[in-house]
Amino acid sequence: MDHWPTDARPEPGPHRSEPSNGQFDDDGSAHPAASTMTNEDLAAAVAESLRGRMIATAESCTGGRIAEALAGTDNASEFFRGGIVAYQDVVKRELLGVTATSVLTAQAAEQMALGVTRLLDVEVGVSTTGVAGDSSEDGTPPGTVYIGVTVGADV
Repeated sequence: MDHWPTDARPEPGPHRSEPSNGQFDDDGSAHPAASTMTNEDLAAAVAESLRGRMIATAESCTGGRIAEALAGTDNASEFFRGGIVAYQDVVKRELLGVTATSVLTAQAAEQMALGVTRLLDVEVGVSTTGVAGDSSEDGTPPGTVYIGVTVGADV
């Protein structure tokens, strides 16, 4: 899998959403955990870090895989409220309240995370949007993933 060259990444703004392929550090080298950490390990780490807060997911290009990993951890009902798979634009816009011009942006990921936080009444929301296919979509290269995270009122 190709990775994002450092100079191809948009400048991160005051948000936590940026393109990610989940396997490479900022310098383009493989992240050590990329080959050793399983989805289950990552979900368990997320669960432990929540410290009593509830989490919900809004996923597009990941198709519910984050929710699946969270639901598969021990005591998931203590921290995981649920998830929404918002694959089509209409779901992102009408259900989650995305108003960004393109749903393939960091802004859309932020709005999705805020929307699921509001809809499922949780303190932590995680969202994904991007291009999962083999070709560009609306000028966004394949493999681009934006991740939105809300914790309380912070995005």
